[in-house]
Amino acid sequence: KTHSENLLNAVMEIEFIKDKVYYEIFDRTYTASSGKYAKYKAENAAILAEVQKNIDVIQKEYNAQELVILKQVHGTKILDANTLHKHQEEADGSITTKKNIALGILTADCVPVLLASADGSVIGAAHCGWKSAKNNIISNLYNQMKSCGAKQIKALISPSIQQKSYEVNEKYYQDFICDDVVYKKFFIESLTKFNFSQSFAQIYEPFCFWIL
Repeated sequence: KTHSENLLNAVMEIEFIKDKVYYEIFDRTYTASSGKYAKYKAENAAILAEVQKNIDVIQKEYNAQELVILKQVHGTKILDANTLHKHQEEADGSITTKKNIALGILTADCVPVLLASADGSVIGAAHCGWKSAKNNIISNLYNQMKSCGAKQIKALISPSIQQKSYEVNEKYYQDFICDDVVYKKFFIESLTKFNFSQSFAQIYEPFCFWIL
């Protein structure tokens, strides 16, 4: 089968740029993997082997030359994934212009943001927690994509924690309000604390899988 045929037959896989860019969200319903992808979190050789097996399964299923998984640290660094990396590099975003390179983002509460040029020639992925979003990781990713020739960049905001489940304290709230009172719209006040909406990440120029 061709690469496109393999992707179109995959469960939960979605075409973003016709015949060019595809993405998939892996959750507990994806039974071909145990859900562990972070090598840097492996506590022993057995877990490391399990992680590598999971990565190999996805690479084989999607005919990917490499599955780029980052050591995410809630920063703003963007990794150039055009160069193959032996280790999971410390960064919270990645970009590539090469075919069959898959960009992966690991999330729990945070927002995975996926970007692609309209012609599908450049793709980028970002791990957007509140720190990264507040420090303009999306602007960094957008600008790097533009420097690679990306035009008419489209964005995909993937699932994240719901506001009702994300409780924060007064200090957290004030940290945002001191920057701009408009950020009040992202908070709901409860009896003692606040509930924060991670949709905040969407206002900064915007595990997921993104492949060119």
